[in-house]
Amino acid sequence: MATSSVPVGSLAGESFAGAGSRESRALDLWESRGHQIEQIWADLYIVPSADGERTYRVRYGSESSAREECNCDDAVYRTNDDPQLSCKHVLAVAILRAKRRARYRARRAAL
Repeated sequence: MATSSVPVGSLAGESFAGAGSRESRALDLWESRGHQIEQIWADLYIVPSADGERTYRVRYGSESSAREECNCDDAVYRTNDDPQLSCKHVLAVAILRAKRRARYRARRAAL
């Protein structure tokens, strides 16, 4: 049986074994508020904060931008210095898009 070459607990070189990692927080955000993520333009999404009190603008999949963008503090002050990092709002949009692609592929395969 083949095994994965990606170490358990890592994604893009960053460990997410701890409950406070960006990846685990993004998954929590998608699970609790994914239904509130709105695509308002081809590459622009409105993403709620984890507590639902604020919203953030996420640009994802833009041909004019070299990377995804979010206007949250984490993205503005921390992840801009490291292009390998994404905030939880960008990652939540990535999860949403991946889930949509999976549903689309499943429907296409059923035809």
